Parts: sequence; structure tokens; C-alpha cells
Amino acid sequence: MIVEFEVKHINDLCVKITDGSHYSPVDDTNGIYPMYSVKDMQYNGFDNSNCKHIGKEIFEKLKKADCRPLKNDILIAKDGSYLKHAFKVKENLEACILSSIAILRPNLDIIDPDYFVYLLRTSTIKNSMANYVSGSALPRIILSAFKKMKLEIISNLQTQTKIASILSAYDDLIEKNNRRMEILRGCAEELYKEWFVRFRFPNHQNTKFINGIPQGWEIKRLGDFGKIETGKTPSTEITEYYGNDILFVKTPDMHGNLYTFETEEMLSIKGSNSQPKKLLPPNSIMVSCIGTGGIVSINAVQAHTNQQINSIILDDKKILEWLFFYCVSLKSTIISFGSTGSTMTNLSKGKFEKLKVLFPQKELIYKYHNKTNAIFNNIKNLMSQNGLLKQQRDLLLPRLMSGKINVTP
Repeated sequence: MIVEFEVKHINDLCVKITDGSHYSPVDDTNGIYPMYSVKDMQYNGFDNSNCKHIGKEIFEKLKKADCRPLKNDILIAKDGSYLKHAFKVKENLEACILSSIAILRPNLDIIDPDYFVYLLRTSTIKNSMANYVSGSALPRIILSAFKKMKLEIISNLQTQTKIASILSAYDDLIEKNNRRMEILRGCAEELYKEWFVRFRFPNHQNTKFINGIPQGWEIKRLGDFGKIETGKTPSTEITEYYGNDILFVKTPDMHGNLYTFETEEMLSIKGSNSQPKKLLPPNSIMVSCIGTGGIVSINAVQAHTNQQINSIILDDKKILEWLFFYCVSLKSTIISFGSTGSTMTNLSKGKFEKLKVLFPQKELIYKYHNKTNAIFNNIKNLMSQNGLLKQQRDLLLPRLMSGKINVTP
């Protein structure tokens, strides 16, 4: 069967194209409706961990202004790393979006929304986006120009749907692994809270408490657990420093990831060797301390970080799981101690390594390690599987979209 293509303007593929609200939300502690910006976007949906919230009155106003994403809408990152993220809304969202995100409401009689999303993710489309943006410091898609962008699409709607289903099968497996990882992490974190926050650890009934603290526990500092290393960005003027050899971790790479396996930007061996003391061994605990403070992740392999991240290179690997969750619990402390009077957190290495830690008896930490180490390894393995699934999906994507792989609906 010969795959037939036709050329369409994006505007002709949609019944509506608009951007989100220009409203500048102040996070409402009583608000129940998420207000998403481009920084909250991930590959296949939103990250709720740091989004702002609005109250019902503002939500209703913005909903009427069509700033509420509906089922089958396609949301694209409009500002910054434009088209870095594009995904389909699976169900009507009780949420609104800011103007850094655009809504494409596809014409379902012409184009399958999942196929549309995968088409927007192809390198061909991303590379052509430079013609539809303005600004250098903060590139931004100009919707009036973007609407006129031409796309070559497969004419047959059933073929579109078949292609989307093949690619979606990979994403479904990835999502299933993500849910398993979320459950596993939840189990390890709940045990952490049970033992080290609520103090219901083994034999707690026979433990003496002094001022609410178990006897034998002591106050230490983060710097007591290993070397604290602040990352550094190699000179961007030396292009040879950047390549595909060593992870270069920035805060967005860490979001939602217990382990960091992949980064948007990589260093070359030469770039890594330009700052050898900054190279982190695997299983270092990375904590963002500038900008969005308190994001925590573990590097699965050797890595560098930028200067916004302080990392703990552990002296004792058996405290990894316990100290990871302790660092997660320090988020509000990092934000508070890193407050500079501006909206941006900035916690120095000196302040970071002096943060207080309530240190249990080492025997208890080792018991926690014995119970959770397998959980952490399972999460690491599932993340590795997801990496392979993404590679396979991304290899198939251009071949399916170009018709090189013939698909019969």
C-alpha cells in the first residue's frame, strides 16, 4: 500500500489555536486549581510538584477565557526551549495554563491528535521552528506565524491512527514503568517517615526519648557525610567541551527523577577533563540550591552538574537511601536559608554543608538500607528500561512519519 501525503497549514489542522493566560498568579495556599507554566511541562503531561495554584474565582474567569486544557487538546511549550514538550491532554483538566504554553485544538476529522503530537516531536519540525520564533535570550513562538507553518501529513486518518498506536505502545510501557516506580518510591518513603519522622522504628517501644528525640540520636551537618561538591559550567565558548560522553546535570533534568540517567546537555571527555575535580562518582546525592531549590536526585552514572547544584559524595554508601529522603525533607529549609530577598533561592555551598541533620544510630540506618536498597535498584532498572524504550521509539518515529515503514490500517 502506497502512503499518500498532503501539505496542510497548522491552522487548517486545528479548530482553534490560542495561548494561555497572561495573568501573573501569586501562589494561593488555599487554591485547589493548578496554574501551569512551561516549566511544569514534561514529556507526556504536567509535573504538579512545583506548579502554582489559584482559587475558584480566578479559575472560573480563566476557564471562560479558554485557558483550560480540554481532552484531545495538544499543548506545546511556546517559550524558552520551544517545542521541547508537546503532548495531548488525555482528559479535561481542572486547571489553567499561562501564556508560555499554547493550545492546539485539532480537527478530529482531519488529523489524529496522537499522530499530530508525534509529528510535532520529529526533528524535521523542531529544526524548522527557528523560522517562527522571535527573541534570543528567551525565544518565543509567534502564534500568528506558527499557524501558517506547513506540515506534510499522511492523508489517510486510519493510517495516522495506526502509526500513533505503534508509537503509543512504547509510551504506554514507559508510563506503566513510571507508575511502578512511583509505587516503589512511595513504599521506601513511607518507611522512612515511619522510622525517622514518626519514630516508630523497630523496638521504639523500649527506647528512651529525651525532649521528643530518641536517645542516642545526634545532630550532625550535611558536610559530615562526605565531600560537598558544587558544580560548574565549562566554558560555552569552547564547543569541544560539549558532546555525548558525560552527563551534565541541570535542575530540570532532576525533576521527578530519583535517579538521573539522561540530561538535555552532555559534556565531551575533553569538557569533563577541563574540570576533573567536579566529576561526580555514581550514587552522589545532587541537590538544587539556586533557582528552584530543594530538588533532589541521584546520578546513576558519572556526571557533572552546573553551579546551581551542590552534591554529596558519600563516605558511606549504606546511608544513601536514608540521606536521599532526608535531603528531600530539607526543601523548605533550603528555600528559607537560601532566601536573598528576591524570588530566587540561592544557598551557598558553605551554608548547604552546615545544614543540620538529625542523625539516628547507624545500626538503624543500615537496617533501613537493607530494606530499601533493592527498591532503589528496582527503580534504577526500570528507569534504564525506559531509556531503552525511548531509544527504540525515537528510532521508529521518523521512519513511520516518512512512510519508510509501511503501515496497513
